[in-house]
Amino acid sequence: MPLNILLTGSSGRIGRAIHAELAADHALLGIDRLVGAQTDRVIDLRDTARLAPCLRGIDAVVHCAALHAPDVGVLADDSFIEVNVAATRRLAEAARDAGVRRFVYTSTTALYGDA
Repeated sequence: MPLNILLTGSSGRIGRAIHAELAADHALLGIDRLVGAQTDRVIDLRDTARLAPCLRGIDAVVHCAALHAPDVGVLADDSFIEVNVAATRRLAEAARDAGVRRFVYTSTTALYGDA
């Protein structure tokens, strides 16, 4: 059964790989703070006001957006907490409030296997 999926981090390495796997069978809405071929809307994960309307009609969220290894030592630790923890929590809460019943969270910059 095809799902309407919101994919965060759709311009990143993992997001692009997940998009490639899901696109044939599901309707995807890709969001990222950077422009990319699989990104439909350029939105910063911390911008809950712009993110919340994207959840209407969504069956599942696949959350790949995060600050990661290349940003260590470049960005303040508070930035990692705001993006990777607080914004993820707000996204999950907004998804719950919108009636989204499935939420998949990736939390590593090292992904092994077919991806």
